[in-house]
Amino acid sequence: MGIPSATVRPADGQHRTQLYMNTRRKFGFPLATLTRSAGLLHGAIINPAYKQAMEERLGDDFTGKFANAISAVTGTSVAQSSQTGDVSGLTLEQATDLKEMERLVAGARRTAKLAFPGQDTVLRAEFQVGNFDSKTFASEIERARKTHAAVIKYAAELKSKGWIPADTVSLGQAIADLHDSGLEKEGASDDRLGMTNEKIIGANTLYTYCLTVQNAARLQFPIKTDANGGVMNVTERARFLLEEFPPPQPLRTRRRHARR
Repeated sequence: MGIPSATVRPADGQHRTQLYMNTRRKFGFPLATLTRSAGLLHGAIINPAYKQAMEERLGDDFTGKFANAISAVTGTSVAQSSQTGDVSGLTLEQATDLKEMERLVAGARRTAKLAFPGQDTVLRAEFQVGNFDSKTFASEIERARKTHAAVIKYAAELKSKGWIPADTVSLGQAIADLHDSGLEKEGASDDRLGMTNEKIIGANTLYTYCLTVQNAARLQFPIKTDANGGVMNVTERARFLLEEFPPPQPLRTRRRHARR
């Protein structure tokens, strides 16, 4: 039997550099979306209505480990903000406003796809469909403004597909609320804010925790119909973000992360 070839281990500093260089994110959406969703999922597993079932599936110590994983990511962000002047953690008000804006923007773009099938120029240039190149908060808000301008311009076409003027007003208000909250000023790029190599590792771990919680929830709360044909477990599945997280990604982003 031949002698196994020796493995040359680089010096510690070089080894860490190589390790970090090989680290890639497992997800293709903003870090703030991950931390916000993780917080909601953690709240779900400690909710008295679901706590026992989740502990049976995940173990008694899972909740603490999940909380530590959240803190490891958000805590690093807070520490880094003192050096860069940027803040990746959101206040409750900002998180609520951002979620509402994202909901309305997503609805506007879905409606636009129905109103303008195959018209990629209109969809991408005016409604910003599939335009996720920059992940700064400021850029996300600016894309929302362009989408808002588009829904005003094409109000008649969108109304025939279910989007009404009240939706346009709500979207404009959501954008204004975010502007007033100062989120644009805090919106450094996701890469600068959180995607240091150390945080990539922590964020990937947190992402895995989130998927684990959702897997347990899917097993506990499957889609079923009752005797009257009604859908069961709707509230429970919504509480665990089963139709919402991970957020859908444009095809280009999915391919890029699939190669990593």
